[in-house]
Amino acid sequence: MKGFSGFSSLRIGIWVVSLFMVGLSGWIFAFLNSKGKQYRMAMLAPIFMLSFQLLIYLFDSRKTTTNEFSTKILLNLCLAVVLVVLYFYGLKKQKENAEDL
Repeated sequence: MKGFSGFSSLRIGIWVVSLFMVGLSGWIFAFLNSKGKQYRMAMLAPIFMLSFQLLIYLFDSRKTTTNEFSTKILLNLCLAVVLVVLYFYGLKKQKENAEDL
């Protein structure tokens, strides 16, 4: 009998998914509690990567190209660039709003 989400047994599959859920919930909790901090946007990278890996496990797509190292690195770099752009765009908007007052 095939286990949960392609793992060897149901127990292993549930354990791995639960492990990722606990890690993801910790990062989400830290993200929500860091409102107004400069490093808040940096917490989105591990949240994204844990969510991405959790979806790979849940949809049993471990043997596809989406689970390859190069795909994960490319997605992580794209996310980092987007986060940096959003961060500096937000700083620019804050400065413009402060100057208008």
